[in-house]
Amino acid sequence: MTDRAPTEADIQLAQRAVIVHHGESWPHGDYCRNCRAPFPCRLARWGRRVLTYAGYTEAAVAALIAECRHTGRAPWSAPST
Repeated sequence: MTDRAPTEADIQLAQRAVIVHHGESWPHGDYCRNCRAPFPCRLARWGRRVLTYAGYTEAAVAALIAECRHTGRAPWSAPST
């Protein structure tokens, strides 16, 4: 990450990363549901870092993930018409 503030595109990619790359518990540990790497995977860590730098709190990130799972609509998708 550079010293510049995240752009809107950076924030959208970070939102996508934390929603898509989430952990799943297995008997032998927690793994990313998307890439199967040990959780938190590289993209999950990057997404949280960008969102934190943009001013998101841990609670806001958790709410973003929960809202997407509840509604089934991602924040980066266009509204339905």
